[in-house]
Amino acid sequence: MNSILRRVIVALSGLFAVAMFFRLQITSGFDAVPGDIWDGRLLMGIVEHWRLVLLGEREWHTLAMFWPQEGSLGYSDTFFLTGMAYSLLRLFGLDQWHAYTAAYMGLGYAGYLSMYWLLRGFVRLPFLHSLLLAVLFVNVSPMIMGVNNSHMQLTYAWLLPCVIALGWKSLLDERRPLLWASLCALLLGLLFFSTFYVSWFFVLIVCIALFLFLAGGSVEGGIGKGPSRVDLRLGICRDRIDAVLRWAWGNRRRLLAFGAVFALLLLPFVWLYLPVLQESGPRSYRAMKPTMPVLVDFINVDPLNYTWGWIADSLKLHVRDFCGELRFGLPLLTLCTFFAAFVFFARRQLLGRHPDTLSRVAFAMSLAVLVCWLLSIKVGGNSLWWLVYTFVPGAKAIRCVFRINVVLTMFLLLVVAVYFRELVRGSRVAQAFAAILCVLMFAENMARLSPGYRISRRECLAMLAHAQPPPEDARVFYIKAPDCDYIIAHMEAFVLAQHFGLETVNGHSGLLPKSWPLDDVHSPAYEKNLLVWLKGELPKGLYAYDRPSGQWQDASALADLLDYREGEDLVAAHTFSSYDMGGWSGLEPWGAWTEGKLSSLLFSLPEEMKGRPLRMEAKLRALVSGSHSQRMTLRINGEKLGYWLITQENAPLLLNMEIPARLTGGGRLLLQLELPDATSPKTLGSGEDGRQLGVGVEMMRITGAE
Repeated sequence: MNSILRRVIVALSGLFAVAMFFRLQITSGFDAVPGDIWDGRLLMGIVEHWRLVLLGEREWHTLAMFWPQEGSLGYSDTFFLTGMAYSLLRLFGLDQWHAYTAAYMGLGYAGYLSMYWLLRGFVRLPFLHSLLLAVLFVNVSPMIMGVNNSHMQLTYAWLLPCVIALGWKSLLDERRPLLWASLCALLLGLLFFSTFYVSWFFVLIVCIALFLFLAGGSVEGGIGKGPSRVDLRLGICRDRIDAVLRWAWGNRRRLLAFGAVFALLLLPFVWLYLPVLQESGPRSYRAMKPTMPVLVDFINVDPLNYTWGWIADSLKLHVRDFCGELRFGLPLLTLCTFFAAFVFFARRQLLGRHPDTLSRVAFAMSLAVLVCWLLSIKVGGNSLWWLVYTFVPGAKAIRCVFRINVVLTMFLLLVVAVYFRELVRGSRVAQAFAAILCVLMFAENMARLSPGYRISRRECLAMLAHAQPPPEDARVFYIKAPDCDYIIAHMEAFVLAQHFGLETVNGHSGLLPKSWPLDDVHSPAYEKNLLVWLKGELPKGLYAYDRPSGQWQDASALADLLDYREGEDLVAAHTFSSYDMGGWSGLEPWGAWTEGKLSSLLFSLPEEMKGRPLRMEAKLRALVSGSHSQRMTLRINGEKLGYWLITQENAPLLLNMEIPARLTGGGRLLLQLELPDATSPKTLGSGEDGRQLGVGVEMMRITGAE
């Protein structure tokens, strides 16, 4: 077969692989866009955000939602690589829906080519088998289920073979090793910045495989060429460590180039996500447990799978809590082929047949896959993932553990590829058998693509046409949507904000800003919560978008919701939620506890109280014990009015103090309690309550000073 024909076949096979994965989009005439009307719109908005950044219309780290919160891009993956491809396609005239679809189709094609390059160029698998496994790689069941969940970030796993190939190339190419090492670090760094899950899982698996490879000894022939070659043999641990150190020294320029580029690219990642981590804190291990698989989930391919869906259907695996995060299993034939490969390499290892480097690498990868499965599986409600959660950096940011199978699938297919390479040597029958096996594995991975997991371009255009142009002075808005799901409302607000060049206080993401109170757009206190979020200050150009009518409404009347009536109890049931500015643990029958180091109330004074001296009366209790006291500072409109050291246990604190007229002339009072010694009853050994409590406010009211 001549080289031109071979290249044509490679190109057409890639088109077939992508067409099979995106057949729902193609058969809909490209009306169907990958992703659902919830999370899918968020991802489309993030990708559109990068186009606006390139046009100079937005700051790169802040999306047009959760206004005025900065750094809101850090509440989700950034999708940077897709955003760059999407922006280029928009430059060539595609609209946002077609450009978004085309960007992911291009990502799938890049994944096919990178897998083919890895299999053909490095594994040295025969041409036909490389094609078939590359097509299968794009269409594996865990990836299909991930996209059916609208988790388009998982498709970045298609680029992982390219990371491996570039790293491998840097070890083999003695002429340009630094170039290949730098490119490998560049791609891995961009993947980390684009999507955390896929990149973190990949690094975890590679580290486990590398440890197993070194722990079991390496190959006679070693890694790399020239003076950097390493010959690790089975022996005492010290010998292996010395050999690894010699290899590292011989490859120090490669490693330094990789480390320097990767560290440089991690800077924006750390700058964006570190504040979010500090704000939200790590995810709890308890929250992860429902997403950990039980044994049957390793063959759970969901009822949507054409071949094996009946298993999930008969066992009702799709009606459990978090079932969408538990359907990342693999079809039976694919699993059996992997286990056959594992047994083949394990037998070689045990018999001491001194296989070549690639076979030993494949054995280490197969062990890494099994180790990751053992770590993630849940038995009797317990899992070894606790070890990963506790000791591995970054693990506390992972919520959905079984998504690791999307990345593990690539390693599994690489093990199968090396197995096929050994199997088909010199045997036409074995070559035919392996090819048929590839076709059967492709067929058993096929699944229905749920029409519910798609965005309709036609419906999006109708939604935008329904919205009237905002007033010229509009700058910020919130959505009023009594007629739809709350996430749909938040996402439509985000779409409209980007479309009209506005900001919105609404939003939806993987994480939410701390103390953001607007999640429930149907709550009777929705607009009061908006005032809390805005700290009582209504910005110029604030409007409400009425979704049913598509009209914009002036929102200046919201200020009336903060109006305070003289003598009213600030912690009374019918008023507290209006004035709560954060730092409170919720209203109880007797009053409210402060929670955290700072608690605030904000309210507007009636005309008769403005510009006059006022009197504040309050009754408080404090969380103190024999060994723990509370310091409390009271500030009004930023000015310190009092300081107390509370040491008496169970003794009420009565306040009666004057607020000077200079603080009341503006008509708004921001009352803040600073409590640096707030702690939990559990810490003090007086109960199981883990809240960080300071003082409990039983009554607080403002009256005119006599």
